[in-house]
Amino acid sequence: MTGKIRMWGILFVLCGILSIVSFAESEDTSSVSYHVEARLVVYDSDAAGDRIVEWFESSGGYFTARHGEYVEGRLPSGLLEGIQERLKGFGEELQEYTLIASDLSEELQRTEASLSSREEVLSRNLELLGGADFSGTLAIEREIRDLISEIESLRARISQLKNNIRFAAVRLNLRSQGHFPDNGKVSSFTWINSLDFYSFMKDEPQKRRFTWLPRFAPVNEGPEGFSVYRDSRLFRAVSPDGVRIRVREVKPEPSMDLSFWRSAVTKYLVESGYEQRGDGIRLGNSGKRGFMLRWLLPYGQEEYVYALAVIPDGNDLCLVETAGKLEAFDMHYTAIEEWVRTAAEGL
Repeated sequence: MTGKIRMWGILFVLCGILSIVSFAESEDTSSVSYHVEARLVVYDSDAAGDRIVEWFESSGGYFTARHGEYVEGRLPSGLLEGIQERLKGFGEELQEYTLIASDLSEELQRTEASLSSREEVLSRNLELLGGADFSGTLAIEREIRDLISEIESLRARISQLKNNIRFAAVRLNLRSQGHFPDNGKVSSFTWINSLDFYSFMKDEPQKRRFTWLPRFAPVNEGPEGFSVYRDSRLFRAVSPDGVRIRVREVKPEPSMDLSFWRSAVTKYLVESGYEQRGDGIRLGNSGKRGFMLRWLLPYGQEEYVYALAVIPDGNDLCLVETAGKLEAFDMHYTAIEEWVRTAAEGL
């Protein structure tokens, strides 16, 4: 009796599977899937991302992911014609656009053939099930369960392939143009007004009058991987990929503690439009040897980092400025931080 109940249970599950319309019968004869990669320069990445998500959904597609500067979704493949013009409407400039087409016909046919084969084997096992003895029934039931699992997996893969054909995958990189720093901001402190990433990037080394004399500077060697301008009046160093360093000293008036200067620098740069990156680091024991802050900002069509370390040197402040493309700066950051910490301890 138990065997019959089990057999009827298997037949019931099987009927549910076979009642689904065969995946081999499809009205869509296309077998090409599309993948779009594009980079957009936008003024506000959050607002542009919201509009793009709404576009995905209102066009009969759907949104799949959103992280950082990327928005991903799927659109009906029939909407790809004219998509470049549509994308331009979401930003200031369409910098890059790539369309990749993949023919899925071979994989689709192979998977459908596997499905048909497994369904035939399942059908034969069902015919054998009625005339098998107890031990034979158990063996056939195990094979039927394995076949059902395979069939469900194959159906899921076919469904995925057909979805990839019907809907093009779209991945957009939104590069925020943001608020460019306003160099018209004025601080009450003269040395803080000299903090300007753009001037630093355009500033060229000035040659010393007596290059044969040793430079009087807080540091004389750069971080690992950097070359030092030996003839420069100020200490300067540069990496092969363009990350630059400048060290100079200023006399702050009036004399204030480091926590005050950190707040004043942060307030000035934030109000000027710089985007702070991280919480910064303290140099020395409890920050007694200074601090280092990092900022993100646009330069041309790239995203750059501007870092400032402030280190007390008697009555003066030693300013260590570093700037470079985001990717290059991050690659050198560990060496830069170690070098700054060493310099802070040496002053």
